[in-house]
Amino acid sequence: MLVNQNKQTAPATRFTRWDLCVLVLAVLCAFVLLFYPRGEAGQICIVSWDGGEVALPLTEPDTLILESGGISLTIQVENGGVRVTESGCPDGVCMTAGEIRHGGEIIVCVPADVVIRIPGAGESEGDFTIG
Repeated sequence: MLVNQNKQTAPATRFTRWDLCVLVLAVLCAFVLLFYPRGEAGQICIVSWDGGEVALPLTEPDTLILESGGISLTIQVENGGVRVTESGCPDGVCMTAGEIRHGGEIIVCVPADVVIRIPGAGESEGDFTIG
């Protein structure tokens, strides 16, 4: 029986000061991204489509049904947020976007050419008739 007498083992790796710094930095970045404050809750949402634009208050429940580009969309405002509940577009990405409620958030339905957005901080909400 042959036994290899010259076995070499890999040197044990040590946890260095720089490894600790990288680990702490990664954990801090994760916490910052996790708890980073999003935009403030919006007061209105602006719905734009090829036929016009309207501002809806997020403080009052409302449902808007619009036809744009041959596609029907049902937009629901409820509990301080807005979402697309029904869409006749082929892929339905606008429905999977879910609810938006903070400044700077947006929902887009490209086939219908509809944009739903909540103005962010410092962004002009424009002159609209709310209703």
